[in-house]
Amino acid sequence: NLFVAGFIGSPPMNFLKGRTAQVGDHVHFQTEGINVRFTPDKAQKLKDAGYVNKDVVFGIRPQEIHDKLFFPDAPDERVIRATIEVVEPVGSETFLMLAVGDKKIQARVAAKEKYTIDREIELVLNLDSAHVFDPQTEKSVF
Repeated sequence: NLFVAGFIGSPPMNFLKGRTAQVGDHVHFQTEGINVRFTPDKAQKLKDAGYVNKDVVFGIRPQEIHDKLFFPDAPDERVIRATIEVVEPVGSETFLMLAVGDKKIQARVAAKEKYTIDREIELVLNLDSAHVFDPQTEKSVF
């Protein structure tokens, strides 16, 4: 459930309130500044559970958010733009606190790049590892 997902991991999972939407043959998660397309298996799970065109809580762990610089072939439907607000180098990794629209998220990226505050960055979400929760019951859809 939502509580357990937020409790496990450091930094904790990012939670974004938004909506799923049927866009042609695909299912997207949408909220201000984010419009990403679910993988076909995740889209089917949402359809089977009746969670298309519904409000949801989207969850993604910071280590599943990557700098597009190191994934140049990533499909556009997995890419978001964010502004760096805080940079915290931690050895071989860097924790980034980011603004995406009116939302705040954290990413745990490799320390191969010099990150600076107020820089705009493209990020790739590993949607294979994304989670969706029911906002009312807080139970996991997947």
